[in-house]
Amino acid sequence: MNQLHTSRISSDLPITGSTEDKFAFAPFAKELVAHIFSEEQPESLVVGLSGRWGSGKTSLLNLIDEQLTSSKVNDREIITLRYVPWRVEDRKSMLGNFLPLLTEKIEEVFEQSPIKSLNFSDLFQPVKNYVRALENAEPALKALAKILSAFGFSSLEKGLEVVKDISSAMNEEKTPDIEYLHQSAYEALMELKIPVVVMIDDIDRLEPNEIVDLLRLVRATAQLPYITFIMAYDQTHVISAVGDVLKVNGQEFVEKFVQLPIAVPVVDQSTLEIIVRECLTDLIEREDVAPYVIESKDRKILDVIDTIKKASAISTPRDVFRIINTVNFRLHSKTEELNFSTIIYLSVIQTKFPLLFEWLNKLIEKDKEDLKKATNNVKHNLDEIKNLVEPYSSNFTSIKTLVENTLISFRMENSQ
Repeated sequence: MNQLHTSRISSDLPITGSTEDKFAFAPFAKELVAHIFSEEQPESLVVGLSGRWGSGKTSLLNLIDEQLTSSKVNDREIITLRYVPWRVEDRKSMLGNFLPLLTEKIEEVFEQSPIKSLNFSDLFQPVKNYVRALENAEPALKALAKILSAFGFSSLEKGLEVVKDISSAMNEEKTPDIEYLHQSAYEALMELKIPVVVMIDDIDRLEPNEIVDLLRLVRATAQLPYITFIMAYDQTHVISAVGDVLKVNGQEFVEKFVQLPIAVPVVDQSTLEIIVRECLTDLIEREDVAPYVIESKDRKILDVIDTIKKASAISTPRDVFRIINTVNFRLHSKTEELNFSTIIYLSVIQTKFPLLFEWLNKLIEKDKEDLKKATNNVKHNLDEIKNLVEPYSSNFTSIKTLVENTLISFRMENSQ
């Protein structure tokens, strides 16, 4: 994810290279590429890169891409293709969009290669023929289902509502024998030995039926040699989508075609805390921040971060961006003047626990006069807190402490 100190509002954009890496993803990307491409691997490979929302999947893909550009297999440069299906304008035609992109990319790179000993155009023609056949709408999709069922995916034919014999439907539409074309394409790629890596991102942004269609597409293409897929997704979401659409065990389905499941590395909690502390220090040392904020820095910031840590409120790189941006906005707000501790507490609660924030905000507005009294006597029923944060966390006792410390901080500044 992008750098944090370049502007007042930090963009939650993925990092584009190792020089921007603050979360130690680059060494992991290097090891992964070295492991996969340590030697020639003719058989296709599907890598599942799983991580929850905000964990840094796209950033990690960018770092893998960076490593691939400087890697070779048997002195052949690795061809990379990035495919983001949710950006495809007509997602019903993902098949028609993806396969031509793949063949065009291979042709483009190979024609620019200094290796001219092979008659590339003739050898590559069977691959283009196979791709062209798969683009022929429903008959080709039904034929594709036949190939997939041969690999143990018979349930896919039901999803395509096959009402006739597949080969009969192909003949009626004058569709070539898809299995013959597939075998020809397979043999051509085995001879060409072109290492290709297809990186597919944001799969979990698709609708459930679109996720299933994409997996079918990957499964079909994965039966071709020297093609490696690296797919980034939230595993729980994808498994649920497959189960809902196909009425099968989603986990078993995904496990059948993902040969190498990889979890996005969890960023060390201490690393996240250090980054947050650096960002907060950077904010309050700017010239346009009120003097009272700077005075409170050294006394309060470590205690505040310790409370946040215990509540497990910062667990992903995206949490860092969203919380710092909220703190930044509140610091420069003309409608409220709060001390730095209160601003941080409220920003964390607003970002991570929105239902709790709404309740707390109403409480503060309603009881401003009472909150000036008994600054250290702030207690709340645990069940009340639990009902407000249960969708987001189960760390109820520590979140209760976070709420109480927020109110104490607010009372202290209003009692002075």
